[in-house]
Amino acid sequence: MIMVTAWNAYMSWSQNSQVLAAYALAGAFATPLLLSSGGNHEVFLFTYILAIDVATVLLVRLKPWPRLLFGVFPATVAFFIGWYVEWFDVYNTPKPLVVTEVFIALFFLTFLLPSLFRNEKQTSTPVTEILLPLANAIFAALAFYSVLQDTGNHDFLPWLAVIYAALYLGLMRLPQPRITSAVHLSLAIVFLTIAIPLKASGRWIIVGWLAEGATLLWVAARLSNPKSDEADFAAPQILRRLAAAALVLGVCGLLIEPFWLNERIDTAFFNLRFATALFGLAALGLSAFIAHRPLSHPNKDTAFPSWLLIAGSSIVAFNFIAILACLRELDSAWQVTAGNPEADLQKALAISAFLMLYGAALLAVGFWKRSAFIRWQALLLLVFTIGKAFLYDLRNLSQGYRVLSFLGLGALLMAISFAYQKDWLALRLPNPSPAPPTQEGTDQ
Repeated sequence: MIMVTAWNAYMSWSQNSQVLAAYALAGAFATPLLLSSGGNHEVFLFTYILAIDVATVLLVRLKPWPRLLFGVFPATVAFFIGWYVEWFDVYNTPKPLVVTEVFIALFFLTFLLPSLFRNEKQTSTPVTEILLPLANAIFAALAFYSVLQDTGNHDFLPWLAVIYAALYLGLMRLPQPRITSAVHLSLAIVFLTIAIPLKASGRWIIVGWLAEGATLLWVAARLSNPKSDEADFAAPQILRRLAAAALVLGVCGLLIEPFWLNERIDTAFFNLRFATALFGLAALGLSAFIAHRPLSHPNKDTAFPSWLLIAGSSIVAFNFIAILACLRELDSAWQVTAGNPEADLQKALAISAFLMLYGAALLAVGFWKRSAFIRWQALLLLVFTIGKAFLYDLRNLSQGYRVLSFLGLGALLMAISFAYQKDWLALRLPNPSPAPPTQEGTDQ
């Protein structure tokens, strides 16, 4: 079967046929499955797969066939996962641990080569410049993490992240495409971000997602050139999609963090949960700032998601996470007084007061930036807060206080609407001067 695979590889080379090369690789990866004896042969299996990977990488460097990596890399990952699930738990002595780590490092270094030392004659593709470096980093990091975690070597995980960051910073000094260098920089920043001593907590994964999203978005913005042709937009568009996906994962992590970790919070605002939320707000604010930039040719920005969509979504997510994080901390501040009717009313009023203040601040920012998008968010928040205050918070107040509250709110809303109608804040744009009549219009 190895000879058949070698013959197919030779025919693909001599006939210059990518289809025959794919057929040869399919047969090569089918050989271990068809001839499996049901035993654990780690060294032979991984040496065989490593030889296929090295041959494929060399073939991709000599031929413009980067799509072969779409089959070779996932197959390598699948074989490693299958072996790990089946044999690593029972094959857990110090010697096989070192052997497994060596093979992980060899796989990682093999798939680094397609994006390095490229000359001008070789074709630049998003597969070798973006997708493969990112997928290779994720595979190797998770593989090392699983091996170290399952063998009780959790203390080495922070140093592993530092080693990865140093490696990617060193790779930037090697000859490589500009886009790949930017990807390596972003990966180095991500690994440095999560290199803080890792604990038995999932919040560092959230921090890593948010840092990766903001960093990739910055790289995509730096690489975007509206004056270039459509072909040059492929790499920034892929980076933009990856950044949006990472930010979505980070926001979802912030939403489910209390249910995921189920930690006891003793001090409101001074805890790791709120610190994680603050990091998320910084990442979302930076993402909105990066994405909200004028393009000289906005019609060419037709890819999904567009810069405008990313900026708007980041602003909405920023406000939602900020409100949700503060509401969680206010709830923790009154947690010790649960069941006390007076304390419950105080908590409800404190939450309504915070929502009112945040809505007013958001409305002021919308007026300052002349952004109807931000003003509408503020108005929706204020309307919700008003409904909450009068339908829920004031149910235990006496009738006199309710009347005074309604009168005060009505006077405040009338004053705001009157100031807006009189344009005391100078929000209206000046009317454009009428265009002078044309000669044809004058003759008529």
